[in-house]
Amino acid sequence: QEAAEQMAQLAQQQGGVTQETSSLLMPGPKPAGQEQIQEQIARQQQEIADELGDLEDPEGELLGRPEEMAEEAAEIARQLALDGPTQETLERQRRLFRRMLDAGRSLEDEDLDPNRRESETGRAGPRAPPEIDPDLLRGRRFPLPSEAALRELPVFYRALIFDYFDRLNRSPASRSSADRRDPP
Repeated sequence: QEAAEQMAQLAQQQGGVTQETSSLLMPGPKPAGQEQIQEQIARQQQEIADELGDLEDPEGELLGRPEEMAEEAAEIARQLALDGPTQETLERQRRLFRRMLDAGRSLEDEDLDPNRRESETGRAGPRAPPEIDPDLLRGRRFPLPSEAALRELPVFYRALIFDYFDRLNRSPASRSSADRRDPP
């Protein structure tokens, strides 16, 4: 629980440092004292690296291994101190931030649900498909007009004709009257 809280706090700090780095890379006029801001960001990044290195994870429960994240944070701090903020360092900071969030969540999830359940595969056997309605197999009682005849009509009328024949062919009353007559 304590490790999860520490990781969440460090992730927040990392998010702040990442945001500051991002603001320095924005186009436009640079703020006064940019070098001091860059040094401050590098120091903050190194502090995060030190705290990650001090984070105790005796049982190895933290996702992402804090020692690896500490090394990455220290490398980012060195790069910030030498080259200043670059797009590459910003991307590395974002990846580190996401890893830290994932590590904190992994512990929270374990603490929240001590009776964690595993998923199981389904046990239902195969089913036979439903039978096909014989009316569908017979085809249409009243076939649609030919394509040539429909082409002569406006599009609006074609839609009405299709709808009319669909209703005619589905209607039970039309089936009984059609059964009395032989189709032409």
